[in-house]
Amino acid sequence: MWLMKRAIFLALLYSDIFDYPLTKKELEKWEINLTPSLSCEERGRVRCKNNYYYLSNREKIIQLRQKRSIISSEKIILAEKTAQLLRRIPFIKMIAVTGALAMKNSDEQDDIDLLIITQKNRVWLTRFLVTVILELLGQRRRPKESSCGNKICLNMYLDVSKLKIPKIEQNLYSAHEVCQIKPIYNKDKIYENFLISNSWVKRYLPKALSLSLRGRDIMVIGRGNLNKEGLLGFILYSLEFLAFKLQYLYMKLKITRETIEKNRILFHPRDTAKIVLGEFEKRVANK
Repeated sequence: MWLMKRAIFLALLYSDIFDYPLTKKELEKWEINLTPSLSCEERGRVRCKNNYYYLSNREKIIQLRQKRSIISSEKIILAEKTAQLLRRIPFIKMIAVTGALAMKNSDEQDDIDLLIITQKNRVWLTRFLVTVILELLGQRRRPKESSCGNKICLNMYLDVSKLKIPKIEQNLYSAHEVCQIKPIYNKDKIYENFLISNSWVKRYLPKALSLSLRGRDIMVIGRGNLNKEGLLGFILYSLEFLAFKLQYLYMKLKITRETIEKNRILFHPRDTAKIVLGEFEKRVANK
């Protein structure tokens, strides 16, 4: 086994939370910058089999990853078919697979998490149109629905003015989420702009951002107001305002810890970041 840097060992420690062994290439991509560094001798805890690295006594997750990869590939095909339909909505600039599915680590019962980025001031009108389309197709995962395998979970909407994750939400977990998303529809280089706008992730993942951008044209496109002017612009702005008001009134009494803003919607009722980072900190402390 090659001499493993502590930053790489931390990547393995983090991925183990998700039952996800890493290849050597992945270990190097996802290495974690953490201060203070570990003081333990970690090499004795690492094993390698079939080109996958994992912690000792965790060999079973190799087979689990391979099984989930097959399941995820089928789900991604469904996501791509959905994106082909939704891209007809003119306000949509990017559709991306997020979460476990983006890493091809989904179980059969998992839904399909999508991030949708729209042109400026079109988040709520887009959400209305997307929701109607997926409801008619029977593909939308509804709140509190238990049987959700292969249903589409529309849990993140941003417009192009809100590509950067707010400072208060910047942490190792969100850095991972940013770098692991997989675009399945990308217009006007919004995916590249999204990554560049979140260059802060280098504080936690020194290599992941540049590797995600490798081979891509990284020219940043201006993100001014892309809405049409004149009568059509006024009509669309009015529809956006109406869509926001109606949807917000519907959601108002049900809001827990969701983020409901004019240009950003996040439906994350469970604080996954807190859970994952808490587990990671515990594992580092018990290293």
